[in-house]
Amino acid sequence: MRETMTADALVSRHTAAWRAATVHPFLAGVRHGSLPEHSFDRWLAQDYLFAQALVRAQSRIAATAPLADVALLAGGVVATVGELGWFAEMAAGRGVVLDATMHPATGAYCDFLLALTYSSYPTQITAIWALERTYLESWDSARPGAQPYRDFVNRWTTDGFRSYVSAPGARTR
Repeated sequence: MRETMTADALVSRHTAAWRAATVHPFLAGVRHGSLPEHSFDRWLAQDYLFAQALVRAQSRIAATAPLADVALLAGGVVATVGELGWFAEMAAGRGVVLDATMHPATGAYCDFLLALTYSSYPTQITAIWALERTYLESWDSARPGAQPYRDFVNRWTTDGFRSYVSAPGARTR
């Protein structure tokens, strides 16, 4: 018999790793306004590349998911596609070029997402949930966000995103 693990149990079992993933000087700089804008802009271009890989992984996972989860995952795909458009708008307003050269760390994350699509569904949904919850909790730590970062912090801490993140976590195995 397989052990079922709740999302909260997963986080509490790996507290140190979770904290390392969700608390970072970059986010403190966003919160306090001490992060140089050019550093944020470089990160934004890399996160855009990551989001492109994420939407592809989400699509592959949704295509093979149990029918009970397809609507939730498809909603994630639609939201991430919308996110890519929002990234483009925000980047244009900041003068950021989004077709930047991929940083090796970004490439490793993107490779992880591709490899994930060849894993079992419980592994896929757990990894996607952990990724999304990490993102939410990370940006929560940057609230309310100093100008000129507040729009980003607000975007990534909405009630809608919070609701999406809580849905698959309840089924983590």
